[in-house]
Amino acid sequence: MACTTPPTQMAPIMVSSSYPGDCDNLVISWDVAQSCSQILDTEFQCAAADGTQTNLDSSIAINNNSMKVEASYFMSAPFSLKIGNAVECRARAKNANDWGDWSQVSSRYPLSDCTSKNPDGSPTSGPTDSRQCKASCKATGCGGACNRNHQSGTFWSKLTKKACCKMGTCSGCKPKDMDDQQHRHNYCHVHAEDKFRTRKQIVWTDKKIKRQ
Repeated sequence: MACTTPPTQMAPIMVSSSYPGDCDNLVISWDVAQSCSQILDTEFQCAAADGTQTNLDSSIAINNNSMKVEASYFMSAPFSLKIGNAVECRARAKNANDWGDWSQVSSRYPLSDCTSKNPDGSPTSGPTDSRQCKASCKATGCGGACNRNHQSGTFWSKLTKKACCKMGTCSGCKPKDMDDQQHRHNYCHVHAEDKFRTRKQIVWTDKKIKRQ
């Protein structure tokens, strides 16, 4: 049966933080539209400060029907949102026939500032709650009990940075200079007095002897 219809209307997309207490990054996720033929494209729009629906940059990486967007992206032009303004987005899909209808607008997700102050007055990101940031769960943030930057400068933060640089999913990575990289050669060391040393081997053979 020939496919003659565009994709169905997508369900409302979801806007949330990447993890509890994270105010720097938003995750936009969605369910794929139903279509009688291959989905060729998906378009996303979010409301700007003046209410205008504005397309998201197509260069934002998509991974498993979701995308991670920095909150600062919505605070700059053309969105120009401010702390307290809500991010509201919608989406639609396209196949060989046409674009489907726009989804309903997502639930309001207000931009917030989770910057708190240390006792000395210096800024630190991420609030803590009554739960304890214990060593046993510190690697995972203890369910939001630890400050968002609690791993800064630790082995785990360096390992995370190394992994994302290797995968090309983060910025600020230094290009490798192969001339400066340490390398190792494996070789067998022989002392000078043993360079020309030989080994004698005795070979036993059978020999027939004729009696006179």
